[in-house]
Amino acid sequence: MSKQQNTTRILISGLLVLVVAYGIVLSLRNTSEKVRAITLDEYQAALKESKFSKAQLMTEEYATLFRATDLLAIPPFQRRQVDQLERERLMLEQIGTLLEALQQKPIDSTTVEPLILVLAQNSENTDLSPLVKEMYPLQEKLLLYENELKQNTQTEEGIWSRITLLKNDFRELLQLPIPTEEQEESIELYRKGFLSGLPIVPELETPPETSRELADRLNALQIPLPSLTAQEFNQRLSKLRISLSQTIQELDRNNERNEELSEALKNLGSSLATHYQDIREQLLMNTLTLNKDSSMP
Repeated sequence: MSKQQNTTRILISGLLVLVVAYGIVLSLRNTSEKVRAITLDEYQAALKESKFSKAQLMTEEYATLFRATDLLAIPPFQRRQVDQLERERLMLEQIGTLLEALQQKPIDSTTVEPLILVLAQNSENTDLSPLVKEMYPLQEKLLLYENELKQNTQTEEGIWSRITLLKNDFRELLQLPIPTEEQEESIELYRKGFLSGLPIVPELETPPETSRELADRLNALQIPLPSLTAQEFNQRLSKLRISLSQTIQELDRNNERNEELSEALKNLGSSLATHYQDIREQLLMNTLTLNKDSSMP
C-alpha cells in the first residue's frame, strides 16, 4: 500500500471519527433541547390551569437541564451562555409568582409591582403596568360587593327570623299551637277574606270571609276563641298586617339588591378574568422564545 493510500485512509478514518463524535454530541444536545421543551410545555400548561406548585416544580426541573453540550455551537443549535439557564429559571419563577399574586384577594401591590418592573426590564413587550393597574379598582369593587352580599345574606336570615316570629304571633292570636320543629323559610298570605294579608295556616286553608265565619271554624276545631273584644282583636290583626307587609317589603328589597350585586359580581369577575388572561398570555409568549436557542453562537 502506498504512502498516499495510507494518508487517505487515515484522513477518512479521522473524518469518520469526527462524524461519529459530532453525531453523538448532536444527539445529546437534541435530547437536551427536547426534554427542555417538554418541561417548558408542562410549565405553561400548569400556569394555564393555575397549578402554581406544579409550575414551580417544572421551573426547578428546567434549571437542571443545562449540559456541557449547551456550551457548544452545534448546528442547528446555537451556543448557550453558562448563566443563561439561571436567567431563564428566574424569569419562569417570576412569571409564576406574579400570576399567583394576581389571583389573590386583595392583590398585594408590594409583591406585584416589583415583579412587573423586573419582567419589563428583562423582556420585550412586557409592560404589564396598565393592565394590572386596571385590575386594582375592579377587584376593590368586587371585594366591596362581596362584603355587601355577605352582609345582606345575614340580614336576610334576620328578616326570616322576624317573619317566623310574626307567623307565630298570628297563630298565638288565633289560639293555635306554635310548631315545635324548625319552620321552613317561606310565607304565603291570604289573598282575600277577613284574614287577607296574613299568613295562611294549615288549619284554615280556605280563607274565612268574615269574623263570624272565623269564630265558627275555630269552634269546629275545638279551639277556644281569643279573650279579646272585637275591636282589640281587629287592632291586633291590623298591626300584624302592617308589620308583615313592611317585613316582606324589606325582604323583597334585600333580594332585589342581592340580584343586582350578583350580576355586578359576575361582570366584575369576567372583567378581571379577561385582564388576567391577557397578562398570562403576554407572559407566556415570552417563554415561547425559550424553546428556541436564541443566544449568539
